[in-house]
Amino acid sequence: MVVASASDAGPAPAATASGAAAAVTSTPKPADVVTVYFRQEGTSTTARPGEDFMDVASRCKADIPTGCLHGSCGVCEVELFKYQVDAESGEAREAGNPVVMRACVAKVPRGWGRVEVGMMAIDQVWGQDGWDT
Repeated sequence: MVVASASDAGPAPAATASGAAAAVTSTPKPADVVTVYFRQEGTSTTARPGEDFMDVASRCKADIPTGCLHGSCGVCEVELFKYQVDAESGEAREAGNPVVMRACVAKVPRGWGRVEVGMMAIDQVWGQDGWDT
């Protein structure tokens, strides 16, 4: 399980002369955001590294089935395809084989310009997650 660090939360609010916190507005740098594309729905959004995948899916109205919501049952397993994006051309190149992740406990990874989320095929013998839950 990947746990977001304090640096994933963004900058802390600045204090004003009265000691009250003032909102800090900053435009994320391109490296600070990841384009997340949900293949089944054909929708995409941007997300910050460390953000919960289920929050990103909810924002896109992506339907990822869930069971236990703490990573044990595997019902929410999806395939994650990672892409490096060329800074000059904007072209995305797939970086290796997809990985399987449990979306209910996964965070948006850092270091990729684009990730695509694909649904796992339902196994006719073992069920959706291989354990027939």
